[in-house]
Amino acid sequence: TFLGAAEVEDAGAAEEWGGHESLGRVSGVPGGSSWVMELLLTNDGSEAWPAGAALTCCFGSGFGCGGIDLVGEGVQVGETVSVQMELVAPEAPSTTAWALTIGNVCIGPAMILEVA
Repeated sequence: TFLGAAEVEDAGAAEEWGGHESLGRVSGVPGGSSWVMELLLTNDGSEAWPAGAALTCCFGSGFGCGGIDLVGEGVQVGETVSVQMELVAPEAPSTTAWALTIGNVCIGPAMILEVA
């Protein structure tokens, strides 16, 4: 979900990104302007995500969001959490990605966002 005046193209197939998750392609956001992206993350694994898990930029600039801690005591298997990321549109078309991490260890696929 995007909060603001952005247009979002379909996220498309994960195969396009080598098995990573596409968050879609955003257009219509002037360079330098801020917007909020809300992600719903579901733990579909076999173990709980412990307290201290975070969504961390692993490629590109992060559009002003290098990372965000998941709130709470951890995320149980089957549980969904909402994360709101405050982003700043790049001046030129760009791609960035975040991954779910615990410390310096990635525990999920990269989630890729393109801004046209």
